[in-house]
Amino acid sequence: MKTMNPNADQTHLPELSLAAKPFASPFSDRHTPRLSLILAPIEATLRASAWASHAIGLAIFMAMVSVFILWGATRLEVGQQEARLAMAAREPLGPVGQSFGGLDPAIYPGPLLAIKAWSILEEHGPGQQSLRWPVAIFAAIIGAILTLRSEWICGKVAALSVGFCWLTSFAAMNRSGEFGLDFFTGLGLIFVINRSIANQGRLDTIAGLLTSLSFLCGGLQPVILVVASSIILCRTSAGLTLPFLAMILATVGGWSAWALSEISAEAWAAAIALPVTFRSDSSFATIALALCLPMAFAAPAVLSRKVQENWSETRRNYVTGWWTISAMCLFVGSVLPQFAKAALLPIVAGCAVVSGHVWATAFQSRNFKALGHAGLWLKTSSAILIGAMSCLCIPMAIYLSMSIPYYRGVCLIWASILAITALLCARGLLRNNARTLGLALFLMCFGLKLAHASIYVPEWNYRRGQGPWGRAIGQWVPEKWPIYTLHGWSTDLAFATGHNFRQLTHPRFLPDPAKTENGRPTFILLHPADFEHWPKSAPPIVKVFEFHDQSGRKVSKVLARTGPETVDWPKFIRKKNL
Repeated sequence: MKTMNPNADQTHLPELSLAAKPFASPFSDRHTPRLSLILAPIEATLRASAWASHAIGLAIFMAMVSVFILWGATRLEVGQQEARLAMAAREPLGPVGQSFGGLDPAIYPGPLLAIKAWSILEEHGPGQQSLRWPVAIFAAIIGAILTLRSEWICGKVAALSVGFCWLTSFAAMNRSGEFGLDFFTGLGLIFVINRSIANQGRLDTIAGLLTSLSFLCGGLQPVILVVASSIILCRTSAGLTLPFLAMILATVGGWSAWALSEISAEAWAAAIALPVTFRSDSSFATIALALCLPMAFAAPAVLSRKVQENWSETRRNYVTGWWTISAMCLFVGSVLPQFAKAALLPIVAGCAVVSGHVWATAFQSRNFKALGHAGLWLKTSSAILIGAMSCLCIPMAIYLSMSIPYYRGVCLIWASILAITALLCARGLLRNNARTLGLALFLMCFGLKLAHASIYVPEWNYRRGQGPWGRAIGQWVPEKWPIYTLHGWSTDLAFATGHNFRQLTHPRFLPDPAKTENGRPTFILLHPADFEHWPKSAPPIVKVFEFHDQSGRKVSKVLARTGPETVDWPKFIRKKNL
């Protein structure tokens, strides 16, 4: 027989019991809907069965994951920040990554191992899906971690509210590394912080193992954040247990020995050195708080006494702990920009936990009046958010539907969803009903995901992505042959070609087929001026193809190769590419 968690909330606000009774509030419905009377026996049966309750909760969570995470998980083109990691996954695995033929100390082996493992499922090696699918799965796992802990503490309503706030955040929906999001490091980091908060700051052996994995993904920055979080929660260093410290030291020492056996001491120092500059980054706080939207606006309501006065001590400590850690990460990321990449996801996770528990309390009360000033804040902020979204996005959707026929169907559906959202919001405000307003917020988030997957992603790929240009260049080069270059082309362009790039310091270092055993040509990507002024001291090259800019009137790139025309090497192109 399953026992109930003694730390879970058994009672809530005094007003909650009154809100469940007839005539408890002047805003209560005057009659019970007929559908509710028909479904009442079924609802009572499902609540009585623990297995049915768990199955329904799991089904709801997986439905939210499918809509907000898995839908369009691989459609977004790889950006410049992510492309360095993706290009390093095509090179041999080592203690640090490689890009453009040289070492990249900012890349650790953990993400490369995950990308290489997923690339087994791809036909042509590590590509866009090898990067996007692990990130999407890690985002879903983080949501499951936060949801399960909240369910253990205070039940399924809070758990699903926390999961909804995390999955609908812009950070989880977009998952783009261009904003500094690092889900490879963030998975272990959030797991450790979540466990540390539950243990009142104590770091045990499991925390040491997960922190070690975070180190192998992101270096010392996540380790320092975990130690700082433990000290803040314990208000002392007592939470740093001997097994935790021993595991961290063993991991750092083992990685350092591996690195020093394969790379120089200077490269090892560059990879492991701690940040030493103390300059502020004014944009970090704005980006971090924007990635927490749209549900993070409810987080300040946790400061109200009405919200948490009847919470259990375990629940209060858990929510307060996440609030404290989020504030610490926001401060550290603003003062020390080198920690911004590791501190970003804990901020989003903390806002999701706090907002989820606030909304769970509102849903259980059903009436905003029971929450006092916190209920007024939730009503006002929700009305402002939904009103602003409706007034801004409905005209935009109508304009796009008339100007771009390709988006007409999506825009009309989006405008209809926003109109229904506005009506539900008005109904919830008039009836003072938290559940109706929560349904309006869910429809608003669904509309945002629809617009993101069907409008934002295609437009970003078309206007800013380098995928079409890179694939056009890569089709002229035989499969698995490297491309040489004299300049630092954008990393997303290099990744989209599907080939490894090798950067040269001078044209004379370009491999000459006359001096190699197989005599095969080498390909090089040049600017037009470099091709026209190719030095005589370098191996001779011939033009393969020239690529124009977006206007189509100016040549922007020239693909060339060494050696005269032969009969043997074009068969590789005809067989694999054309």
